[in-house]
Amino acid sequence: ASLVRINAYDQPGVEAGKKAATEILALQRRVRKQLPAPPGQTAEELATALQADAEEVYHVLRHLVANDSELGCSRGDAPAEDKFFRM
Repeated sequence: ASLVRINAYDQPGVEAGKKAATEILALQRRVRKQLPAPPGQTAEELATALQADAEEVYHVLRHLVANDSELGCSRGDAPAEDKFFRM
């Protein structure tokens, strides 16, 4: 990058990535606070309560469940039927 005088950290994409990451981390905190006890809620139910996008909430939930043993998921017949909860 220095050969062509480009500052790799002064790029619009880098700034956009930082902003997106900040928004996702904020959504993770909100989702974690909203998670109920079993039997739990679907991503769409949680998204409605949080006024957030259901697909984004679903992906956040899948990440949280995979990385936090205090959170769980009961799988439905379709991803939209998965219920997420705090153990």
